[in-house]
Amino acid sequence: MSQSFEEESQHFWDGRDSANHLAAFHICIWSLEVKSFAFSFIRRFIDCFIFTCPEYLMKTQLRWGLIMLCLGCCAFQAQAVDDSVRFQAGSYSYVLRADDRERSFLLHIPSTYDGRKPFPLILMLHGRTGSGRSIEKYSGMSEIADAHECIVAYPDALGFPTSWNTGFDTDPHQADDVAFLHALLLELQKKLSLDGARIFVAGHSSGALMAYRMGAGFSETFAAIGAVAGSIGRTEPDGHIIAIPEAVQPVSVIAFHGRKDEYLPYDTAKRAIVKYGYFLPVADAMEYWIRRNGCASIPKKEVSSSGNIVKETYSGGKKGTEVVLYTIQDGNHRWPGDKTTAWFQGRANAEISATQLIWEFFDHHPKQP
Repeated sequence: MSQSFEEESQHFWDGRDSANHLAAFHICIWSLEVKSFAFSFIRRFIDCFIFTCPEYLMKTQLRWGLIMLCLGCCAFQAQAVDDSVRFQAGSYSYVLRADDRERSFLLHIPSTYDGRKPFPLILMLHGRTGSGRSIEKYSGMSEIADAHECIVAYPDALGFPTSWNTGFDTDPHQADDVAFLHALLLELQKKLSLDGARIFVAGHSSGALMAYRMGAGFSETFAAIGAVAGSIGRTEPDGHIIAIPEAVQPVSVIAFHGRKDEYLPYDTAKRAIVKYGYFLPVADAMEYWIRRNGCASIPKKEVSSSGNIVKETYSGGKKGTEVVLYTIQDGNHRWPGDKTTAWFQGRANAEISATQLIWEFFDHHPKQP
């Protein structure tokens, strides 16, 4: 499936919702693993109309009717989590009650899991307008998990379009996503045999913002963070900065960001407008974690043979932590290594695989006592 419909709507951050609503509907349709002619037809219809005449569709009552129909179809696929539920191998959808809401998540467990050997856990957070199933597909993290015996949870954000409530990039009336993700983590720790030193969080775009938020807020739990196209906060119009909380323990970080990212720009020279200000640049995120972890301020720099990929490693942090930044000179907002097609965003960088590099980084950075 094209990531452009799931992570990159034409009006990504500018507040015009019509294309975003249509993209959200498109995700609902594509997330269904239903091969019927009716759903195939609807998918093709949305493909044709998503950017050619979104305003026409958004002005009709068909918008909400179709969205509710899709959500209703999705609902029967998810099993409610209670004391009797036993998670099974494969990728299955579940519903967890958290903060007085029904919240959904996709859980992938390798076939080799039998409960006797503790497995690592990754919380994988999708981007704005995305879903847990969409990031599972375009990141390929479940295939990595099968190969290396790791469990992956793909929670779903709420809203139309879907977006994580980090506290600095969404409306304050949205659900408490911090409470939801913490409740999910506790539920997985209760029901599964997990390696407590190897619990990680990763995300893309809005999900990367949330990964930073969870890593900082629960630094005693998460060993490392993986962030693709993320930020640690925003600057309000009056200059006041709202950012993630201070981490109480060091946490290793691996980040990826394209210099041509127009939705969440690399630096302050080209700022992305959010509803209440501007996102903080990549340098601010790196400085935060370098300072908090006590890493060396001068990085080891490596440049790919093409000159397109620059890797900066800040080592020597407390408890073995490191901060690594991959700068992609021609990179856009896409997930590096994603092979799907995006109509207006161009192709993702194919020189590196963010998924593979995130896993290798996680594997080498367990939580140290």
